[in-house]
Amino acid sequence: MRLNDIDISRYQTILLDRDGTINVRIPGDYVKTPEEFRFIPGVLDAVAAMHRAGKQVYIVTNQRGVGKGRMTEADLHRVHQHMLNAIAEAGGHIDGIYYATATDEHHPMRKPQAGMWHALLQDHPEVNPATTLMIGDGDCDEAFARNCGISFARVTEPIEPYEVIILAGGLGTRLRSVVSEVPKCMAPVADKPFLWYLLRYLTRFNVSRVILSVGYLRDVIFRWIDEVKDEFPFTFDYAVEETPLGTGGGIRLALEHVQGDKAFILNGDTFFDVDLDAMNAFYEAQKDAKIVLALKPMTCFDRYGTVVTDPDGRILEFREKQPTAQGLINGGVYVINNSSPNAGRLESGGLQWLRPSWRGLAEGRRSIFPSLPKFSFETEVLQKHCGPDGCLFGLVQNGYFIDIGIPEDYERAQHELIK
Repeated sequence: MRLNDIDISRYQTILLDRDGTINVRIPGDYVKTPEEFRFIPGVLDAVAAMHRAGKQVYIVTNQRGVGKGRMTEADLHRVHQHMLNAIAEAGGHIDGIYYATATDEHHPMRKPQAGMWHALLQDHPEVNPATTLMIGDGDCDEAFARNCGISFARVTEPIEPYEVIILAGGLGTRLRSVVSEVPKCMAPVADKPFLWYLLRYLTRFNVSRVILSVGYLRDVIFRWIDEVKDEFPFTFDYAVEETPLGTGGGIRLALEHVQGDKAFILNGDTFFDVDLDAMNAFYEAQKDAKIVLALKPMTCFDRYGTVVTDPDGRILEFREKQPTAQGLINGGVYVINNSSPNAGRLESGGLQWLRPSWRGLAEGRRSIFPSLPKFSFETEVLQKHCGPDGCLFGLVQNGYFIDIGIPEDYERAQHELIK
């Protein structure tokens, strides 16, 4: 059960656990910085709905990472300020935060003991236990509610793990003057391969598998991943192009390795600080989306084409490169649907979305991917399926963006990515 599935109509005061209820837990660690804090999908909408309904909302959370010296109380305040700002921007409000930093399981202020509840009642004597609901994800939260004499509801649905494809087979032709004998994704940036920064970025999200689509000089990637794989909390797989398949053929081949019904796709030569959780939530909200693109706002550019969307984010047009004062570009981060059931749902419209390994071409079915062995994802898929009746959507993200495809930006990355 998700937070927004819980019936709160009978209650005036809502107490929320934090880790595992509001934000994603970090297994074996603590959320120590705002960058490590990730909202569970749907939470921001749920808290906003509580505020609209006139509920008082408080957070009660154990934070023994402070007591253990893994973080400071100032670190905790920065995390909480980041959380409060995001909740406010989404239309929600938190009336107060109570936290316990004690490491002793029996400390009176630490859940499941009722110390934080008594502190809340002292600050807010108007709170009525009979109309108070505690929401959490663990037995400790349930015991806390019992010790306080208030109702309890459990959130039990964990955030889904993500599978990510990184297109890592680029030849790096334009970088040959400064980088040679390695694939483009392995170009060194401040003494680490560019790929390291992409993988490090992915550790901020619940990524379970990374599929590297490789071809050119792939043994360099194989050896490096073997050396560093234990640094990362996900498993690795490879989709190997024996001959160059183009961006489209490479994606189609990599999708055959995806186990779930969707995958994120990143370009191995581009770093775009996209909120994958927000992108996933947007994708889930678009019932007829087959691909969602992360769009980057830019000014005064001529290196990229522009993307035109309607007010709902449906992509209407991809425009050719030209000098542009202001516009949205394709940031090279995608969510792609990889499930076969949606194909049947769209069959009457003449478009089928098939798991590429099944193809369906032998049965005369038409996939969104062409049957060519080698093709461009941009021209054969994106260009052909945009428009007012298309299945492509874009989500604007304004995080840091850099494409190391040319020597000038590769040099800029040396100074910027380490920050």
